[in-house]
Amino acid sequence: MEEPKCRLKYPPVWNVLQDEAGHLKVTDFGLSKVAQDKDSSRYKMTGGTGSYRYMAPEVYRRESYGKSIDVFSFALIVHEMFHGGPSNRAETPLQVADKRAYEDSRPPLSSNIYPQPIKGLLRECWHKNPDCRPTFGEIISQLEIIEEDLRHKTTARDTCACTVL
Repeated sequence: MEEPKCRLKYPPVWNVLQDEAGHLKVTDFGLSKVAQDKDSSRYKMTGGTGSYRYMAPEVYRRESYGKSIDVFSFALIVHEMFHGGPSNRAETPLQVADKRAYEDSRPPLSSNIYPQPIKGLLRECWHKNPDCRPTFGEIISQLEIIEEDLRHKTTARDTCACTVL
């Protein structure tokens, strides 16, 4: 699978729309950059610009960064989809970004709403070491496995022989 050639640079959740068929679409590429094949694996674009709540720590700290900043943001968006919004609404986006960058703070995953494999994937995606985060190709492979496992468990549960008295 080919990796995307466009760096989204942390799309906020309100830029992820759903069409009539239920497919998600990313919009507003205002801070995106088309990655050239000759580009190195690390970028030094503008640090500290964009949506702080979805910003990877290395961008907030104004370090060079790579494709994994989009993976970090993706994990935060998935978390919000399960959680129904950001878990830290009482904090300003700047406070959230600062804690993520300097205290390794991440959203809590203690709730029962997250299947265990999703929890593991989110932890991988927002790993503090950008080089340890999976690629989107790896994420898609993991999600396909998770979907198949969940589908199998649902089918097995739905076919139980129960008697209603």
